[in-house]
Amino acid sequence: MKLHIILPTNRRKFLAKVVEDIFDLDHHGIDVRLHVLYQADKSHRLNYLFDKVNEGIDFVPEKDWILFLSDEDKLNPRLFKRVAELHRLNPGKECFFFSQEYNDLHRIEDGTWIVQKRVLSARPENLKPGECGGGQFVIKKSLIGTVRHDFLNYFDTADGNFIRTVYNKNPDKFYLDGNAFAIEQ
Repeated sequence: MKLHIILPTNRRKFLAKVVEDIFDLDHHGIDVRLHVLYQADKSHRLNYLFDKVNEGIDFVPEKDWILFLSDEDKLNPRLFKRVAELHRLNPGKECFFFSQEYNDLHRIEDGTWIVQKRVLSARPENLKPGECGGGQFVIKKSLIGTVRHDFLNYFDTADGNFIRTVYNKNPDKFYLDGNAFAIEQ
């Protein structure tokens, strides 16, 4: 299995750490390729940077797999082991979708901010805009077809729109793993 990690960024300060984390992990026999799509000129709109994600999709071979990663994400150290296991045990599946735990910032009545831990389980009803991120799934390029992220019209929900569109076309190709997390907080 060959896995391409697509990492768009214009924040150099995060780059060294995320690259170090990826290379320090045991890949469990997965051939991992990291594609850093770096935009040095910060005057470009953020959508331009994220449109690089679609360019990243285009250069990945059809038989290979993709993981979209944000420069702030930290991969779960057990992710590659879990992906290798799921790939071996579920040969007909072409997308492994994981639960996500994240810190949600809320303003309460007195004006102060609080952080609440939130878990989005890997269930069909959570594969929707605003409820999932790119780091939650590992997907085979051939399953994506012509679907691309629409950051221009759906900046905050592009990952959810993307994965929901792919899921609606091929729900039987998804393995929803509610017991594992791809990203750590």
